[in-house]
Amino acid sequence: MSGINWLAVAAAVIGVTALGAFWYSPAFLGTRWMKTINLNPEDISKQAAIKGMIISIGTAVISIVTMAVLMKLFALNTGLEGLLFGLAVGTGLVGATQLSNMAYEQEKIFELFLISGGYRIVSFLFIGWLLGFWQGEI
Repeated sequence: MSGINWLAVAAAVIGVTALGAFWYSPAFLGTRWMKTINLNPEDISKQAAIKGMIISIGTAVISIVTMAVLMKLFALNTGLEGLLFGLAVGTGLVGATQLSNMAYEQEKIFELFLISGGYRIVSFLFIGWLLGFWQGEI
């Protein structure tokens, strides 16, 4: 994995984690998301919340490192190239797959996709932009 900017990867993990904390907070879409999936805040234990955060951060690391490797292979070296790649990955791969899964699992598919799918698409836009903008090995 030579040529990966690990500082950019770490910054992207922190950025996506912060975005998720805001996105799913009661101040933004958290209350609506919980209502859409019929989840009561009182039903979430501290251990379940911590487990969810650990899994989310772990999967963010995997996704971001994968994006960095692919961007390196495709020689995407600018913020705009990264942004466009993030859009392609976020909508064409992650968003489409998530929507397909939701079609079988949820009743309120459109609303849930706007919340959860929207978060993923915005995340990949950010990841692509940051990795492209901050290209180079450190």
